[in-house]
Amino acid sequence: MAKEYHLPIILHAVYEYADIVCDLLEKHGISYAHFHWFKGSKETMERVIRNGYYISITPNTLYKEKIRSIVSFYPLKYMVIETDGPWEFQVNQITHPNMIKDV
Repeated sequence: MAKEYHLPIILHAVYEYADIVCDLLEKHGISYAHFHWFKGSKETMERVIRNGYYISITPNTLYKEKIRSIVSFYPLKYMVIETDGPWEFQVNQITHPNMIKDV
């Protein structure tokens, strides 16, 4: 249906699942996709870039250096920023929309 109507597929596929999802998107010719709260390898990130898919980054970039270093080279035109909140990512630390400026 998304392919037929040229609509994005919103995905929450992290780490090794992101590769599996890329396989499926490519197999079915899906050109519009958004990886919500992207977490994955640099190789997966390069694949997502090649396909022109969107990613969203969230406050996890504030406390996970590995994620921050991977997404730092992602093209801004394909990046969406979100807080995914409220969500408790550490004890007594909850994401909130006012964190958007920090992300």
